[in-house]
Amino acid sequence: MRGFGRSRQVRVAAVVALACAGAVTAGVPVAQAAPVGPGGPGFSVVAGGLNNPRGVVWSHGRLYVAQAGTGGTDCPVGAVGGDGGPACFGLTGAITELTAGHRHNLVSGLFSAAGRAGVAAEGVSGLTATGAGLRTAFSGSVVGTLAAIPKGSELTPADSAAGRAQLGRLALVDNGGLRALADVGDEDYSWSAVHQDLVPEQFPDANPNALKVVGDTTYVVDAGTNTLDSVDRTGRVNQMVFFPNPAQRDAVPTCVDRGPDGALYIGELAPGAPLNQGNIYRYDLATHHLSVWKTGFNVVDGCGFDHHGNFYVVEFQANGFNPGPTGNPAGDIIKITPQGTRTVLGAGQLFFPQGFTSDNAGNIYVSNWSIFPGTPARPGMPTGQVVRLQG
Repeated sequence: MRGFGRSRQVRVAAVVALACAGAVTAGVPVAQAAPVGPGGPGFSVVAGGLNNPRGVVWSHGRLYVAQAGTGGTDCPVGAVGGDGGPACFGLTGAITELTAGHRHNLVSGLFSAAGRAGVAAEGVSGLTATGAGLRTAFSGSVVGTLAAIPKGSELTPADSAAGRAQLGRLALVDNGGLRALADVGDEDYSWSAVHQDLVPEQFPDANPNALKVVGDTTYVVDAGTNTLDSVDRTGRVNQMVFFPNPAQRDAVPTCVDRGPDGALYIGELAPGAPLNQGNIYRYDLATHHLSVWKTGFNVVDGCGFDHHGNFYVVEFQANGFNPGPTGNPAGDIIKITPQGTRTVLGAGQLFFPQGFTSDNAGNIYVSNWSIFPGTPARPGMPTGQVVRLQG
């Protein structure tokens, strides 16, 4: 994990730390950068006060969100968090159903790691739905996490047990709890250790981030190992393809969905890439061929298709990755029609958005202020949200 490892959250750690410390964004306090409540036409807040909301999924008329939590009060001496400060651990994550202005935790008390301010937490991340129920993926890996905690410092027994049971796991939400299906995080961590020559300065590492179920197979993108994995019904993990790091940037795949043609489409965060040079990849499940499908994006942290074949790209920072105290950290969503026409949605309303899902009525949902806790870091600061836009 190395200070929460090489995950996508580390890429934005400097932004988060400065924002929560009251730094300015383009000369304006972050709290004033955009309305925290409803934005404009077709934009509404489904739920606020969420703790680092990440993956969202619409299933059988209901909306669900993965909350990565806020860490906790278990702060081992010497452990470093994503914001560069002390790392704190706890059981503050949850998978939550959002209906008609109400929320209900299907599962709570999930492992979470964050800085003391509770920002940029690591925990439950990806979320998808199948006929058997919801499946989720946890970021990180047990091996990587324990390596980040200095010897002589220990987690409480409860936190240690939860971390060992959940970190890096692909799991099924089952009867108010989680049933582990595969240990993707540790499998990827071991794979990256064997293939350390691919990224010598960063491997070994692992950070399962998003998932999609196709038939009996679950596909997981790992933002740490830069891989697309398959997990079969027995829990066997296979690293199918590695996304190489182009010059002056890191691939960091973050999202995956199946297209109308049956292929998988994967977005990349690509921090450090030149402006508008991030890619959406297409992976053909029949030929196992990986190709660049579309390019021209920035800091992609969510993607997917709606029921009409439109593809949506969620840009965590629409103007390129910015780890400093100036420059607007606004995000947006780019809609791509089957004919290739692009339309920008949510500009000026979305900040640090992540995840993507759509309903049958053409509405789309993303997590907004997705790296912020549910309790304001200080008065006037935003909290994690799930918002709805017209597609």
